[in-house]
Amino acid sequence: MKKIFNLTMAIAICAFTMQSCKSKPSEKDVQATVENFYKALANEDYARAKELGTESTDNNVEIIKMNSSMIPDSIMAEMSERRERVKNATLTFGETTFNEEGTTAEVTYTSSADGTTDQAYLVKEGDKWLIDLEGGMPAGE
Repeated sequence: MKKIFNLTMAIAICAFTMQSCKSKPSEKDVQATVENFYKALANEDYARAKELGTESTDNNVEIIKMNSSMIPDSIMAEMSERRERVKNATLTFGETTFNEEGTTAEVTYTSSADGTTDQAYLVKEGDKWLIDLEGGMPAGE
C-alpha cells in the first residue's frame, strides 16, 4: 500500500513540475503582431495584413481593400491625410490578457494618430499569433 502511495505522489509531483515548466505566452510577441497588422493596413500592404490574420480576418482585409479602392475623389485628400497620420502613429499598449491555455489573447492599445483606445483579439495557431478581427464579436453576429 505504501508503494502505491509513493508512486502516486511521484506521479503527482512530476505532473505538477511539468505543468509549471510550460512556457508562458509572450506579451511582446502578441503586441508586435498587433503593431505589424496596424502598420500593414495603414500602408495598404494587404498581403502582409492577411499573413498576420486568421482566415476570417483575411476576408475582412479583402473587404477593406475593396472599399479603399472605391473612395471618391471628393474625400481622397482627407483619407490620404488620415492614412499618413496612422502610418506615423505609435501604439501604446495597456493590459494584455491570455486565456488559461495561452492560446488566445486580448490586447488594449492606444494609437497616437487619434488618441483612441481599442482592443485587439488574437489566437495562436502553431507558433504564430494571428489577429482575429471577429474575436470580440458575440457568437452568432
